[in-house]
Amino acid sequence: MSRVNVLLFASAAGIGLIAARRRGASPSRVLVCALPALLLTARFIRAEVPAQLLFVLLLVLLVRESRRPSRLVLLAFPLVALWANVHGSAFLGAMLVSLLGLVELLRALRLGTRPRWARSLTIAIGAWPCLLVTPYGWGVLAYYRATLWHPAFAKYITEWQSPRLQTLWGATFFVAAAFAAIVVARRHRDFNAFEYGALVLTFVGGLLAVRSAIWFTYAVLILVPHALERLWPVGSRAPAKFVPFRAALSTVVVGLCLFLLVRPAASLEREWPSAAARTVAEAASGDQSLRVFSNEEYADWLLFREPSLRGRIAF
Repeated sequence: MSRVNVLLFASAAGIGLIAARRRGASPSRVLVCALPALLLTARFIRAEVPAQLLFVLLLVLLVRESRRPSRLVLLAFPLVALWANVHGSAFLGAMLVSLLGLVELLRALRLGTRPRWARSLTIAIGAWPCLLVTPYGWGVLAYYRATLWHPAFAKYITEWQSPRLQTLWGATFFVAAAFAAIVVARRHRDFNAFEYGALVLTFVGGLLAVRSAIWFTYAVLILVPHALERLWPVGSRAPAKFVPFRAALSTVVVGLCLFLLVRPAASLEREWPSAAARTVAEAASGDQSLRVFSNEEYADWLLFREPSLRGRIAF
């Protein structure tokens, strides 16, 4: 499971890096924009990790469609449906698809191109029913209502609270936001309406809950490098000058990935020791009336390590 976690993180970051390069940014400018996302990845094992890969795939697809509309936009619907079966953040995916549809609809209304209306309305509305394509059907609506607007979450659960500057996640988020704002302000013509909307939407999400900061950092990685390239162009001799630096950096990154794949659980074991989970399971098996009280950081982990605790954890 730890190796799969590392591969999922690497896949999401890798696709984001490739997408940024294909939009015309140089490696050094892509690296600058990638730092926030890379700092916040590979730090936990949870259901949100596969969702990050789906987010990157969806955003790359929608950005492409916002500039060169095609039938490939229909792939957004199965992506949202798959995402809905992985993690509740699929609600964000539906919002992004709907945003593209609304942008196209406004453009069609302004230009008076009626044939585009049907496509725009399909995109704007079509993603929302995809959230219901799960084993729970209509029951998933109660889940979204309970998680997205539950006042107790932000009060008692740290990751549902707004980011704080003195934490790693908060500092990374605010630095990325300030950096992106400067680039967008200086090169506003390099962004279309959908890209503006995607940055604002993910920024507001990160501002409301620290757990959503990762979506904004991935959006910065994909959307900002090409504008940064035009704001801060690489000189004709710069690539050769930075070859040793890039080689060293690539060696470090590849070495880190290999280390995590070979010993993926080394760092996790320090924070979530297997012996502690076994101790809790043994205590619960010895006393059938015993209830296990845990916070959000350890409850899922206990169930993952010791399935016998199902129904015994109070949180």
